[in-house]
Amino acid sequence: MTFNKDLKSKPKKNRFFPLRFGDAVRAVKDLNLKQYDDSRLAIRMENIEGEFKNRFPLFDLVPEEELAIFSLSEDLSTKPIQKAFMLALSKASKLKVKPKDHIHNSYFSVYFNLDNQVVIIRVDRTCKLKRYRGDDKLKNARYGDTSCKEVMLESFRV
Repeated sequence: MTFNKDLKSKPKKNRFFPLRFGDAVRAVKDLNLKQYDDSRLAIRMENIEGEFKNRFPLFDLVPEEELAIFSLSEDLSTKPIQKAFMLALSKASKLKVKPKDHIHNSYFSVYFNLDNQVVIIRVDRTCKLKRYRGDDKLKNARYGDTSCKEVMLESFRV
């Protein structure tokens, strides 16, 4: 079984990461976030494109797999975002997800609003298998539709 590896990226022009890579590693170790094999959770620093109207994604936490940290526009002030990031990470690390199988999985998304509000959302994904007929080969059995349901778990001001 292969496990995720770290992805350390540099922010694009006019963007920044809310946390440095070394600080993210320290936070993951302090919060005891681990992968399936008891190694440290993988950290992925990702540059995202596009502008968001009223909320900016801070990170996605996939329990026992990875922490994806997203870059933000330099128009935002860094101090409240760093504080919001650490508070949200500590709160999200204590939350539990639904059990995972080959059809269902869940992860946490954290957003930062312009009014200094942090929103923690659980995203539940369900993949529906296509019908497998007796004369089809096994390679034709693929996933069909995928549906996502977002459940707001917590919201707080920084």
